[in-house]
Amino acid sequence: MKNRWTTEMEAYLIVQRTVHNTTYKTIAVRMNKKFGTRFAFYDLQYKAKTLGINNRPKTVKESKPAKSPKPVKVKSKPKTKLNYFKPSQEQINFIHGMHINYGPSKQMIRKAYLEHYGRKLTNIQIATTLKKPHTLVLPKEEVKPVVTTVEKAHKAWHDDTATKKQCRCIIALTTDLTGKAKNKAVDDLYNSKEYTKLEARDFIKANEEQLFKWKSEQGYSAPKTNGKFTHKENFKVSRWTPEEDNILYTFKMDSNKPLNALSSSWPELEGRTERAVRERWYRIRNKMNVVPTHKKSIEENLAKLEEYLKPNVAETMWTKEQDFDILCNFYDLSIDEARNRYNCSYMVIASRLETLVDSTEPAHIEMLMEASKVIKARKAQALEEAKNGFWKRRKLRKQAKKAAKRQAKLDREIAKAERKLSKLKGE
Repeated sequence: MKNRWTTEMEAYLIVQRTVHNTTYKTIAVRMNKKFGTRFAFYDLQYKAKTLGINNRPKTVKESKPAKSPKPVKVKSKPKTKLNYFKPSQEQINFIHGMHINYGPSKQMIRKAYLEHYGRKLTNIQIATTLKKPHTLVLPKEEVKPVVTTVEKAHKAWHDDTATKKQCRCIIALTTDLTGKAKNKAVDDLYNSKEYTKLEARDFIKANEEQLFKWKSEQGYSAPKTNGKFTHKENFKVSRWTPEEDNILYTFKMDSNKPLNALSSSWPELEGRTERAVRERWYRIRNKMNVVPTHKKSIEENLAKLEEYLKPNVAETMWTKEQDFDILCNFYDLSIDEARNRYNCSYMVIASRLETLVDSTEPAHIEMLMEASKVIKARKAQALEEAKNGFWKRRKLRKQAKKAAKRQAKLDREIAKAERKLSKLKGE
């Protein structure tokens, strides 16, 4: 409906405005509700101005003639002179004395100055005054004689507890323990805190020749330590004798013995564990430390070594599930994870993977095809997840979680129903 003024609307506006003294906003609300219009308060103001009722009527009290106000004389403010702070020498000395006695507390200086001179200072005035020279006579400070002390040779680390490495050397010098018993003795010595770092260093240095006795037996002299324990890098001489290497080499290269490195029994060497013998043999096989003298024997041993390294050796230790797991997950595992997962050296795992990849057997080829499908599906899923945003991935996780809960609930209900059914049957 258009906002068209009628005589009834004008009369309503005049009555509300002149008789009841209603505001324009209230009149606009009431008029719009009564007549179905859409007037704003400023429309009513404009209409009231045209009708000549813009001003409110004066009340009875206002209609009385007001008394003429008395003229008020405006007093002009007296001009005040700026009172700059120009302290005398006495005042400067006072502020410096308060600063010496009470320190940097400007509140105490301000309070004391107000009591003595009747003026309240600001922080800037106090700081400016403290920069000016004073004439106070300060007591002379007693100059203490400088005592020259001789620097002690003692260092901070001398009193620290000896390290486990030092404790291991001390146990090796004082006892003949090996293996777990030696490790336990080292832990007990380290926890007892019997030796300090300085004492352990001196003890090891005094028995250095005994500690490296195995080197002197092989024709090597103990390294110069210059008061420091030598790092492992200084001992790169092999402790395996050529005789032991020859025993290992001939044992594995003998055609009469089975060439299965994992199932056959290893030779028993004095002071060597089975694990040490096995690792030493792998090192010999890879680096060929023991080289025969004749050219014919070299060719024969190399041929036997190649035959030993053929993939049929690993068939006795690897299952079909492990082979499939290697094909699917080898490149996603670190060296330590692969060792812990398959419980063998990383070299054996890598050689098995190479065997499976280069194999021409139908079973291995079929396994390779299945593994490639698994890897492709995994990569496709990873790409799809990477494309999705945060909220999409969050929604998918929630949906999977709800589905898992529903499945678990359904499994519980099925199990419950099966138990009731078995009870009814009397089982």
